[in-house]
Amino acid sequence: MLRPLLAAALLISLPACGFTPLYSTGGDSAVAEGLRSVEIAGIEANPEIQRLVNRELRDLLPEPAGGAPRYELLVSLEDRRAATVVRRSAATTRFDYTLFGSYRLRDTETGKIVHRQSISAMTSYGVVSSQYASLVGREDAARRAAVEIARRIETDMALYLAGRPPEANEVELPDILDVDGRFDTGTPPQGQ
Repeated sequence: MLRPLLAAALLISLPACGFTPLYSTGGDSAVAEGLRSVEIAGIEANPEIQRLVNRELRDLLPEPAGGAPRYELLVSLEDRRAATVVRRSAATTRFDYTLFGSYRLRDTETGKIVHRQSISAMTSYGVVSSQYASLVGREDAARRAAVEIARRIETDMALYLAGRPPEANEVELPDILDVDGRFDTGTPPQGQ
């Protein structure tokens, strides 16, 4: 009995704390309207990744509004795989599949890049004695990474269009790391 009342009070007080949902009124919000004005201008990647990311972005982004698009989306991606589990016999049994790159949002009226962001997604897959199963695992890892990349692009663009830029680039390094990403022990490196 008390829980429903507490939940209702919490929901009523959310707007008072400044919380506003990203997609506040569904398809009629300013963010959805901004996303409707984005045209996928190009995806630079290997053909399979290009197809997967393009399809996923088209599924995620709202149907384009009529007329000329306000923004062009340009995506550049690379993929890598690295052996993570190697047996004594030198046979690899697990791979990490990483898809990384960046995207740019260009204003079609001015031709200027108004937003850019680095993105990456990592999945993994197993290698088994069946070549077919290993191939399917690799393709599934690529598909999962492409889905994750497309979701991150859509979310980052929505944050930008809402006036709340993604905070991924604003993460402060802990005190034990120096600017180069090496551990800071408080003593200068040898030879300096």
